[in-house]
Amino acid sequence: LLCIDNSSKNMFWACYDQAEDIRITPIIWDADCSVGQNWTNNPFRDQTIVGPEVKFKIYNTAFSRVRLHVDGFADGLTQCYRALRQTKFHTDSLIARYHSHIDRIIACGAARREDARWGGDSDVGGHRLDFEAEKAYIADWLTRRLDYLDNNDFADSPVENTVADRLTPAVVSRDGRTYVNTDAGVYDIGGRRYPPGATLPPGCYITPQGKILVR
Repeated sequence: LLCIDNSSKNMFWACYDQAEDIRITPIIWDADCSVGQNWTNNPFRDQTIVGPEVKFKIYNTAFSRVRLHVDGFADGLTQCYRALRQTKFHTDSLIARYHSHIDRIIACGAARREDARWGGDSDVGGHRLDFEAEKAYIADWLTRRLDYLDNNDFADSPVENTVADRLTPAVVSRDGRTYVNTDAGVYDIGGRRYPPGATLPPGCYITPQGKILVR
């Protein structure tokens, strides 16, 4: 979902079963900013920050780095996303998963106890906790978010992986200065991204065209 919640934290790297596969995979958790707490008046819930049509990945340099078009990785990632959209990542499937958990919380009485303890508290802007309203909020957010991803990040020509991005030199040396020439993504070995126009100090960098060394 590329939530802002997971742009720099709230993510573990894990291996499910080393006997089957030693590769690690990211485990995302805690997406309360994006699909939760819609009742709070906290300015951080501003829809210009957590709304479903926000380009969250600009905060996530890890995602931007793996989208570099190396060995067809970007195309493979898009194909995997599209395949999952027909199954586990189908809009109805994701909404049903959220709703089933909330329904269990309501059925066992936990929702009522939660509201009795925290409803009206300053942490939730003085509102009462309404889990049915929360279900509607989540369904709307997920529907709009997935539509945005389908037509932007995982469209036929993802922004980071256009032909122009791959052919236009990302780094240029001119007039005794080496600088970033495009917004396609230039990173040092520590993961720092350099914006267009930035002068690069001596070091090794990763660009859409491969590794380069600035002396």
